[in-house]
Amino acid sequence: MSESQVPAVTRYITAHTVLKSWIESQATSTKRNNFANWDSQWLNLGTDANSVALYSTKVTPTPGGIWYTLDVTQQAQDWKYGSNYGLLLRDTHEQVQGRDFRFASNAYSDSSKHAYITLRCSVQQQSAGGGGGIISPNGGGIHPI
Repeated sequence: MSESQVPAVTRYITAHTVLKSWIESQATSTKRNNFANWDSQWLNLGTDANSVALYSTKVTPTPGGIWYTLDVTQQAQDWKYGSNYGLLLRDTHEQVQGRDFRFASNAYSDSSKHAYITLRCSVQQQSAGGGGGIISPNGGGIHPI
């Protein structure tokens, strides 16, 4: 089937917090590392990754070269006090027939297409009743290949 015969479908990509450790060089769709599996293929929402999406962004069927932004402010703030196992990006309509979207991993040969996160932080003065914190991190993106 040629690209022109495949329907161009608008998709929504959601970001979910990954709950379990994994090793990038060993992880697959079914394995976290050489010794442990994910609970289901592509990660189980609820046990491998948080079932509640942090953010959703609309991805339209266009030629490549577009950056998509996900606001992960709350997650970046949570990482300050907890473990950072990364984010799972999932299409909310994975079962709908249509063109797929592929995003470059950090192993992709063209480093200009690697995903990145930009944190913009300011330090708050510590008050008598509370601590400082990370304020308004934003930015970053994923680039389709």
